[in-house]
Formats: sequence, C-alpha cells, structure tokens
Amino acid sequence: MGFALEECNRVFALHVRCVNCIRESVKEIFGGQGGPSDVDELIESGLIEQVRFECVHCESAIGQLVAITCESDC
Repeated sequence: MGFALEECNRVFALHVRCVNCIRESVKEIFGGQGGPSDVDELIESGLIEQVRFECVHCESAIGQLVAITCESDC
C-alpha cells in the first residue's frame, strides 16, 4: 500500500503600505512544493527581501510591510 503525496501550493499575500501616499496594496508570493509552509518559514527564508515594491498609485518605491497572510490550495 502506498501513499500519494498531495502537491500543495501556498500563496502568501504581502500587505504593504506606501510611505508616500499611505495607501495599502497586496503583493502575492507563490510558494511551490518544497517552499515555505507557513508565514514564519517565509520570513526566515529571505524571499521577502527579494520582492520589489512600487506603489500602483504614486509609483513610490518605499513601502512598509504591515501584514502577511497565507492561503493554501491543499
């Protein structure tokens, strides 16, 4: 008897507030198989540091991370 491994795709939503116009936006990170499984692992992995931010309203490149939410397709 074998076990089928279910492929699980995690979607992390970064909630970022623009420092210039104070509007919030959401940027999604898709974690594939073998990627971070929860928010703590995402923070420790350093993937957030590689995400570039540009405000869609005022085009400022400076944003403040205010929240991270996780949705999974498992």
